[in-house]
Amino acid sequence: MSAVTARDEQSGQEFAFGDKDFRFLSETVYEKTGIVLKDHKKNMVYSRLARRLRELKLNRFSDYCALLKSREGADEVGFLINAITTNLTKFFREIHHFEHLKDVVIPEVSHMAASTGRNRLRIWSAGGSSGEEPYSIAMTLTQAMPRLTTWDARILASDLDTTMVARGKSGLYPASAIADLPGGYRGRFFGKAPGGGDAFQVTGGLKDLIAFKQ
Repeated sequence: MSAVTARDEQSGQEFAFGDKDFRFLSETVYEKTGIVLKDHKKNMVYSRLARRLRELKLNRFSDYCALLKSREGADEVGFLINAITTNLTKFFREIHHFEHLKDVVIPEVSHMAASTGRNRLRIWSAGGSSGEEPYSIAMTLTQAMPRLTTWDARILASDLDTTMVARGKSGLYPASAIADLPGGYRGRFFGKAPGGGDAFQVTGGLKDLIAFKQ
């Protein structure tokens, strides 16, 4: 084993990654997030974290585990969680959910508000990723509820990955991300971002409806 790269000669991988290392990382991720990483996820964990080991100039996964255990490693847990969590999202992904919100949930909520006199609405986007889902919810509410400004309506968008939370909070997206939006949504809810380029900024008061948090 080279002292420089610590390449695992048996597996041919750049970094030695033993079962003990995987168990420790799995237990840490479960303790912090509740995510269960079963044995078949070992290669995925390796691929997600190899780049981080290079950035830290570490020679093997046991060194990375030692860092996480150390007092100096407290901040590294955030990088670990960001690397392990999966962020697959787009605007109006699985459109039937938003149609159900528009056709079923909003009428029911509006009916309850009419009978109680309490125009209050709370929605939680539990895996909000980089913001596409909560902004899709906000667009649906705005389109389906003409008197939304008279409501106490809020959307909580949370995600384990702090990088994704920051991206959602910015409300900035490339043109490719909004290319397939339903008709009329692009013009109403997105404008060209300052500074040129192909970036678009969320507009139309959508940000005021959403709180982004880890």
